[in-house]
Amino acid sequence: MRQFVRRVHFVGIGGVGMSGIAQVLLNLGFSVSGSDLKETELTRRLRRAGARVRIGHSAAAAAGAEVVVVSSAVPEANPEVRWARARAVAVVPRVAMLAELARLKKTVTVAGSHGKTTTTAMVGMALQAAGADPTVVVGGQVANLMGANARVGLGDYLVAEADESDGSFLSLFPLVAVVTNVDDDHLDHYGSMDNLKAAFREHLRRLPFYGLGVVCADDPNAAALARSAERPVVTYGLDAAADWRGRPRPVPARLRGRVAQRLEVFKKGKKWGTLDLRVPGRHNALNALAAAAAADFVGCDPRRAAKGLSEFRGVGRRLERLGEAQGVLFIDDYGHHPTEVRATLAALRASYAKGRRLVVLFQPHRYTRTRQLWREFGSALKGADDVHLLPVYAAGEKPIRGVGSELILRSARRAGVPARLFGRTVDLACELAPGDVVLTLGAGDVWKTGVDLLKRLQGDTLSNANA
Repeated sequence: MRQFVRRVHFVGIGGVGMSGIAQVLLNLGFSVSGSDLKETELTRRLRRAGARVRIGHSAAAAAGAEVVVVSSAVPEANPEVRWARARAVAVVPRVAMLAELARLKKTVTVAGSHGKTTTTAMVGMALQAAGADPTVVVGGQVANLMGANARVGLGDYLVAEADESDGSFLSLFPLVAVVTNVDDDHLDHYGSMDNLKAAFREHLRRLPFYGLGVVCADDPNAAALARSAERPVVTYGLDAAADWRGRPRPVPARLRGRVAQRLEVFKKGKKWGTLDLRVPGRHNALNALAAAAAADFVGCDPRRAAKGLSEFRGVGRRLERLGEAQGVLFIDDYGHHPTEVRATLAALRASYAKGRRLVVLFQPHRYTRTRQLWREFGSALKGADDVHLLPVYAAGEKPIRGVGSELILRSARRAGVPARLFGRTVDLACELAPGDVVLTLGAGDVWKTGVDLLKRLQGDTLSNANA
């Protein structure tokens, strides 16, 4: 490809999806440039890797590019897009660029309403440990990839997160398609659950006759897809009827503190292996089962694949430990749908927050999602001892009249959840006590509030030490 196109420009290069593709192109030898509204660790990482990154959007940023890549969030009025259109420079959607990369490899995709990023990273880890040397593009920063969200391998496989939010995953034609679950999200795009289910069904039909769908049996909507896929499919889950079944087992005393949970894995009734996972939660057990099934299909040795999964240390903003001060532990998670909120709280109750007071700072993500799911959010927060609701993170949306955190507050209180609107960091810091676990929860920038609280407590510790 480099003999035809030398320089590729990304509008919004700091996004998790865009930056991963940009990193892959850099490693393939392309000249990469890009722009974004703010400096982040991802833009700094790309700059260190050789990309030319500008902060702010202007026509000058794209000058000289032969291809301009955009995400679905970039409007036609963007000056870099207008520059490209005026000069007949190709403007390529992000997913189309990912699809072009997928043409060079045998592709394993991971789609689903929840768990895509973690499962994609797990599949990549399993294949890497088994010697397949995959290329991986994931929508989050992975500890095992030195905090990056992409790696370029010399092997035959590309492992990629497939985004269903705007239907763009239908541009991909995978060899293996993992579907983690199908939930009532992104209905502003699809219009109805029936349309969303139909899109996932069509995604599975993109498989070749010699490919494989790997579908969660424990999720009713996904299980229904498996029955109507018209392609080869295996199911996975903790349900006894699943083709790939995980059986939770006690963690040996010698491994406690390092291993969060143990699973015996059975493939159609026969023992496949044992997974000692470092990440807690039933949802992560399911994610690991999906990765095991995908790795097995492409020929990975079970022991080596299991070793890779056992070494997986998580993805940024997924039950990520921010730090501890004055006996208060701070955890951050990306969960922004009621199903994710429930799963995160359950995982914390079984691990970090077992027997401890759990304080949750929840930031709703998008006005459209809040309008659709405010009742469900209230009941989903039941697992917390104290809930503080931040204002809605717009994510580019315009406010909707009457839609805000107050709706979730009303629902939470009706469900018996001790909830209130978030006030000041300094006031909450004074309420925290040794033994508390503070969880910042949401897909926006709520993590910054957790970091501020942590620094405040750390500062108080230093002040007391110097007194």
